[in-house]
Amino acid sequence: MMRQYLLCLTVAATMVLSLTASPRAFANADAALRLVSADADVAVVVPSLASLNEQVAELRQALNLPFEEMDDIVGMMFRQAGMSDGVDNSGPMVLSIFNLGQAIDTGGRPGMTLLIPVRNYQSFVGNFDGNPRDDVAVLTMAGGQTAFSRQLDNFAVLSDQRELAEAYTADGDPAVLRAHAGSVGSKYLDEASLAVYLNLDAIGPALINLIEQVPDMLGDDFAMMTEFGMDEATVEASRAMQQLYADGSRSMIESVQSIVFAFDLTERGLGMTQTFQLRDNSPLRELFPGTPSDAASELARLPDRPFLFATAVDDRPIRFNRMIKALLGVMPEEQLAMFGPVEQSIALLDQTHAYASAFYVPDQAAMMGGGLLNMLSTYRVEDTDAYLAAWRNTIEQMDEQEVDLPEGVDGQPAGTVSFRGTYTDDALQIDGVQIAQYQIQFDMPAELMQQMDNPFAAGMGAMSYGGYIAGKGDHIIMTTTTDPQIMRAALRALDQPTGIGAAGAIADIRDHAMPPNAAAESYVSLQGMAQMGNLLLMMFGGEPIEVPADVPPIAMGLGVEDDGVALRLFVPTGAMKAVGDAVEQLAPLFGAVGPMMPTQQQDRDRRPPY
Repeated sequence: MMRQYLLCLTVAATMVLSLTASPRAFANADAALRLVSADADVAVVVPSLASLNEQVAELRQALNLPFEEMDDIVGMMFRQAGMSDGVDNSGPMVLSIFNLGQAIDTGGRPGMTLLIPVRNYQSFVGNFDGNPRDDVAVLTMAGGQTAFSRQLDNFAVLSDQRELAEAYTADGDPAVLRAHAGSVGSKYLDEASLAVYLNLDAIGPALINLIEQVPDMLGDDFAMMTEFGMDEATVEASRAMQQLYADGSRSMIESVQSIVFAFDLTERGLGMTQTFQLRDNSPLRELFPGTPSDAASELARLPDRPFLFATAVDDRPIRFNRMIKALLGVMPEEQLAMFGPVEQSIALLDQTHAYASAFYVPDQAAMMGGGLLNMLSTYRVEDTDAYLAAWRNTIEQMDEQEVDLPEGVDGQPAGTVSFRGTYTDDALQIDGVQIAQYQIQFDMPAELMQQMDNPFAAGMGAMSYGGYIAGKGDHIIMTTTTDPQIMRAALRALDQPTGIGAAGAIADIRDHAMPPNAAAESYVSLQGMAQMGNLLLMMFGGEPIEVPADVPPIAMGLGVEDDGVALRLFVPTGAMKAVGDAVEQLAPLFGAVGPMMPTQQQDRDRRPPY
């Protein structure tokens, strides 16, 4: 039953995509882009409804969904909209949005025109009691709204405004739109099931005007915080953070000429991508130089062991460190205090050129002893000795440091968090490399933990972690556990980068599903999640979760090329199925809402009569 509930959610999500999605659009992209109005501020493009049907049907079969209507998702969509006759379920579909900037400024409505492919325009208009002989037919839609339509070749031009339906011209120039989207945006226009294109040249000024109004719009909220007894310093810190977000948003809009949102649904899985094309004179170009990335090889320097989450970052293609330093430079002092010694953190950033980290599955003994944090990190640095000295200085500066928490809404002090740190040189030696050991402890106020009225939280008053740190060549290795075997494996992996992602599923995903020149890539392993979850399930007497070894990880990446930035999430089909299987298995154990789920027969009885 739980599975059917989840599959209902999957169907709902798929239907949302179906309004804006269709795969393998390589050959169809330009044909669809020509249908976009050259005056559109925003365009939503479905290159091929036929491909949509095919891919959604393949997804249903791969996930073993019981909903047969998904085999004709486009037909179901049209029938629910009252378009039972005359439509062409195989052509492209395009939505153009006009005067969006003016609508943002005035609070009015933008103009929208939808191009629907038709086989017989007369039959299409007849669905809504329209007269096909009229130059612009007046339609009464299924929900009772009035709309206007006219025929444009093999399409019905549909709008809620007569003048838009009458004047619409499909005069889009794919070359112009692609140039504005950039090479990265253009890549995902080709690959997308759905493409949403935003012209920030047109709507950017209105968005900036809206952002500049945010501080005034939030004025009453800040006043209310003061009325509820929150101290002035906390209110001012919140105000400063809001201003920081506003300034950052305005800077991004001023620096970007176009945005593309793209969804691709294929037999491999579901991909979601957002691209930004920087302007030629954008000050942000210095932060996105696009230098060839080496993130993949950094990830391969982590031992290939069962992990939950693994990530790698190269600071050369995208200047992450400069962004972090800039953020630290403008954050309010009250917020900065939670980051520890800022100057020491900046010193570490200045040393670092690349970073990789894996959260490994802890063994059973470590979990029983509370050792859930089993992370291994490597840093490619300018000078290992200087980095180690800076890290030791950070630990020593942290020792005995105290941070006052902001007052609560009742005006009462929330308490003080204290830090304690220790650092020991030459704690051990592995393969001729000297290893240091560190320990960091956070002491939370007892009164704060008691207020949470949670027996587990009360035991978290003193939290700590520690591990080993060492330098080898141009890399620093750091662990959050004092298991010497982890450090030994890491030292050897530096010399032979055949670890995580060097081959297998991650290497395959990197080739076909990650953004170009990925400066950052991250992976979530469902096998690792299952292994850790199974250790916890043993305490509840549950059956172990089984995730097949060939299920690829969920992948995320951030890349830059030709002044275009792409942020991408990819969820393999096998991962979607594994998650559904696991949730169905766990539902009875944790008393999920299984009894409320419809049975398969009940679901059939509730299907619409078509």
